[in-house]
Amino acid sequence: MNTIDNIIEKIPFLKKFPFSDFTLKPGILLDSAKVSAEQAKSEIVAFDCTHGINTSINMFEKEIWLLNSISPTITKLNDIQKTIDLGLETTDILAKRDTILACEEWTKSFTTNDKKESFSQGAFIEVLDGIIKLNKVAEPKLLIDNLNKLHDKKGIIRLEDDHERIILAFYQFQLIYFKMVLGIVIASKISI
Repeated sequence: MNTIDNIIEKIPFLKKFPFSDFTLKPGILLDSAKVSAEQAKSEIVAFDCTHGINTSINMFEKEIWLLNSISPTITKLNDIQKTIDLGLETTDILAKRDTILACEEWTKSFTTNDKKESFSQGAFIEVLDGIIKLNKVAEPKLLIDNLNKLHDKKGIIRLEDDHERIILAFYQFQLIYFKMVLGIVIASKISI
């Protein structure tokens, strides 16, 4: 794919992508060692968003078509959109966490034939690792332990300022990702 027109030609329903805070463009494969041979040959779409943090999320064409194929079974779009939008706007770490938990619950309802497909927290480990390395986090193990306690709602934590900032950025990234997935689903449903 060379242009947005090529993207729309290959994946026509993306023309109906509903969120103006995203820009679609051809994506690039950053690390071919981490993908299958089939994925390496696949087209990639980049979804750029500047909602709180500058984010560019690459998605393989196959993943977009997978969401298209299961979109008729995905419900509660208005509810999850309101939830995501509130989560994106807040600076309250617990409110963001609760929004992510709601999004994870929503994606559990996605039915696919491929049990390997996951649209929840497990897909974000590499992103967190990258944020930790980029920010040269002191005590990354403590940060991850605190993040896990937050996610599981277990234990009392005390966050250092830099850890709180990084967790908020990580949560913001996840919410942008879930909004992107929602946008793909909405675009697909509009085009049916």
